[in-house]
Amino acid sequence: GNSNRQYVKATVKVFNQNGWDALAWNHRGMSGEPNLLEKMTIHGSTDELSEIIEHVLKLGKYTNISLVGWSKGGNINLKYAGEMGQNIPNEIKSIIAISVPTDVYGSVSVMGKTSFYANRFKQKLHDFLITKQHLVDPEKFKEFAEYNTLEDFSENYVAALNGFKNAKEYYIKCSALPYLENITVPTLILNALNDPILSLTCSPFQLAKDSQIIHLETPKYGGHCAFFEYSTNGIYWADRRAYEFAKFGI
Repeated sequence: GNSNRQYVKATVKVFNQNGWDALAWNHRGMSGEPNLLEKMTIHGSTDELSEIIEHVLKLGKYTNISLVGWSKGGNINLKYAGEMGQNIPNEIKSIIAISVPTDVYGSVSVMGKTSFYANRFKQKLHDFLITKQHLVDPEKFKEFAEYNTLEDFSENYVAALNGFKNAKEYYIKCSALPYLENITVPTLILNALNDPILSLTCSPFQLAKDSQIIHLETPKYGGHCAFFEYSTNGIYWADRRAYEFAKFGI
């Protein structure tokens, strides 16, 4: 997704309506403008988030920052906060992650059980790479036509491009799950139980039960980045819940 997706615009809207500024950042190549490098934003791209946060802090005008992320963006938020631990900037007061695959390997395994979602993501990745064709080795690009599954892309291209030995290592090392226990600011993880691309391992039930920092909510319905409601002027329950947590920390 990108900053024009409904769930991003709705989140920005509810925060703006309550007096907050919002910065929505696009992952590399996802804004509609071609990326100038072969590099892409992956689930573990906390370096890119860190660079954006540093930019915002240099403005010198914000003392209360909440990081809100959907799906991959949520995983990056959580992984960043866990990597930073006690060293996270004081200005960051809360982390909110919605429909988040904290266990990327588990999520991919669930998608693999139904061809619809795996094929959809594979096609989106292929279409994305077409916009970067001029940056990719021509022989490598020819091979893309032979990739039948999302796993093929991850194994033979994405993992290698980002320095991982294979797809499984890529999935595991990009997952936020192992970092959650190191987070030191109030954190909300909001995963619907009927999310079709999340494994149960993406929701850290025991950690949240034992933690004063990690708050986990798993409503029965909500799908993936959905939580649809009627007659809400484009703002849904998850958007309001994100703002509520950012404001009150509960």
